[in-house]
Amino acid sequence: MHAITQGLKNVMLALFVLLIVVISTIFSVLLIFGLGLFGLILVGVSSLIVLFKKGFGRIRIGRHK
Repeated sequence: MHAITQGLKNVMLALFVLLIVVISTIFSVLLIFGLGLFGLILVGVSSLIVLFKKGFGRIRIGRHK
């Protein structure tokens, strides 16, 4: 009887570890996707700002070069 409860404990522990691993994996994947999306938005916004500045400050930039 003791061996059965010990085996059950091991199974529960294994399931718990598996659950933690799965949750952490999903979380990290979501985090990576979120950061990627955030990075894309950031790059898009910064490139728009750069284009905006280039469009407006063309004369000033041309004078510097």
